[in-house]
Amino acid sequence: MAKIVKGGMTFQSKEKLRNYVKYVLNNQDITKMLSGKWFEVVNDVLKDHQNYKEKVGDGEYQIGVTTCPVNPKNRHFYILREDGSSTDFSYYKALSAKSHKTEVKKALRDCVKDQVMTFKENYFKENAKGAYCICPETGLKITKKTSHLDHYPKQFDELVADWLKVKGLKLDDVELLPSKDNDTQDFLKDADLAEDFYQYHLANAEYRVVLTAVNMQRKKAKRTQ
Repeated sequence: MAKIVKGGMTFQSKEKLRNYVKYVLNNQDITKMLSGKWFEVVNDVLKDHQNYKEKVGDGEYQIGVTTCPVNPKNRHFYILREDGSSTDFSYYKALSAKSHKTEVKKALRDCVKDQVMTFKENYFKENAKGAYCICPETGLKITKKTSHLDHYPKQFDELVADWLKVKGLKLDDVELLPSKDNDTQDFLKDADLAEDFYQYHLANAEYRVVLTAVNMQRKKAKRTQ
């Protein structure tokens, strides 16, 4: 396994690097900006972010840590630009180095997430006995927190492939909008194309609500085929 050098430090694996950055995130004084080795390592990780140039802008910048306004127990890195503006960034995203195809699939998932959430909400309203339903795969009791909405029988990626075939497109053909400050959702550049997929998914997606572990096992099995 190739070693990774960031900020002049050598890490034996990406997991070691991820743990180091996580340690910095959890132990940095939020009243101060990163400095020394902590800054150098995190800054080198930031440079791998696919939106690095948009994130840092044209001038100098600093990196700090702040707490999440919704859940103060959670922390995230942010960039303070020379002009006083700021934006957050995900070190997980920077370390993942996701391909364009992966980002397009995420944007398509984001496009239809309201459909998924609505189905799951209605499913529990209509089928729950008290606070739980029964997993059709395991027969175990499941709640909203312990369940996952599984695209079934066709997985989400299969629906995407079918839609692309109908449109005569490939994932590489689908353009994304550049991310804006503090964006948590990806968007297709072509709004009409996004609406087309939204309607295709609405008409063709089928689901089942299962124990979360069942969904994970199905994805793993699919990857090994």
